[in-house]
Amino acid sequence: GEVPLTQLLQLPNLQELNLEDNDVTYPEGIVSEDLFDENKNGITSKLRHLNLGWAYLYSVDPIFGDSNFVSMPDLVSLKLNSAYLDEEFPTQIFQLTNLEELDLGGNEIGPDLPDGLFDLTKLRILNLGDCQFEGEIPPKINQLTNLEVIDLGDNVLQGQIPNGFSGLTQMMHLDVGANYLLGPLPTFENMSKLKSLDVSQNNLSGQIPSGFLSNINTNEFLTLDIGGNRLTGNVPSLPFSNLKPGTFQLYDNKISGIDSALCSSAAAAGRGCNGILCPPGTYNYYGEETSPDSEDSADDDGTCHTCALTQFWGATECKERDPTQTEPSETSYSAEGENEDELLKLLYDGTGGPQWYQSDNWNSDQDKCDWYGIECNDDGSVTGIILSNNGLVGKIPEELFGLPNLDTLRLGKNRVAVPM
Repeated sequence: GEVPLTQLLQLPNLQELNLEDNDVTYPEGIVSEDLFDENKNGITSKLRHLNLGWAYLYSVDPIFGDSNFVSMPDLVSLKLNSAYLDEEFPTQIFQLTNLEELDLGGNEIGPDLPDGLFDLTKLRILNLGDCQFEGEIPPKINQLTNLEVIDLGDNVLQGQIPNGFSGLTQMMHLDVGANYLLGPLPTFENMSKLKSLDVSQNNLSGQIPSGFLSNINTNEFLTLDIGGNRLTGNVPSLPFSNLKPGTFQLYDNKISGIDSALCSSAAAAGRGCNGILCPPGTYNYYGEETSPDSEDSADDDGTCHTCALTQFWGATECKERDPTQTEPSETSYSAEGENEDELLKLLYDGTGGPQWYQSDNWNSDQDKCDWYGIECNDDGSVTGIILSNNGLVGKIPEELFGLPNLDTLRLGKNRVAVPM
């Protein structure tokens, strides 16, 4: 049924509302017939926490009205992730000056990161991943000095990682992976509280800088991913030798060597340099030797397999790699002679489908529209493939672009090559 959201927002003592991931509908805006007499000219809600993640909202008008009809001066947490928002960044959010947590991930609210966002200076947690943002990360991000968590991954962001990040000294979790960021890898020396960092699947170049992550607490550090870039030179011993095995990933760069002290450190888990990266002339699904007993191991024995084609340390496939090829071209592919099910199965077979994190109904007789991550129109034709951060590894088959009605393809935060 339909949620009586207008009525709920008027409950005088309601401070928390969590309707996340329910199969219900919402009104298109504020329902005038549901307004109490005292709220005919506007609603002032006492909500502090609002979670409508995975809701069929399509816009924020059911929450705020089309011109800030509803004010929420006490709101500190707003979660609208994957709520099917398909308009530009909702400006009604700019009134929420006490917000500490904002989650809009998985919505189509690009292409611009608006200036008003950077006036919400109390923000500690900001998730804008997979929102189709474009352009450079604005320097104004340094105004959000209280940020502890930021996710800008899986967008179309370009330019260099901004110097503005240097002022975010409270940062604990930073994700800008799966974009088109260029330039050198920053040191992130100022982020002494950092526990996880993801800058993978970009176009970062140059050597791993001296002083990289030099001030982190290595006992508390959780994960580091700088794979899938164009980093060159040798992998230095620090900070990697002080990290726990399996907590950092360096795969698919243009690395030419590894410091011997790192290969003999505990971080290599007793596997020598292979425990850091597979050497040239070899490859492994994860770019490094793994335990055959590991649930994460996609290889039969976890070793680095022989491959004459690989030129650099850390290859994940047996092929020559050109890391500059990151975007699909305008080439047109025809699906003539192949049905849509067959084209999707090419994707499954070509990117390690059995190892995907989620693959419900794939490679089965179930209707393709019921396969995980597939969206269809009323005629049963594929319109969207949404498999971000799902463990895909390999090459996207060029035939996939022959799907006649495909208008959404989200494959960020996977280790895949897109045909030029």
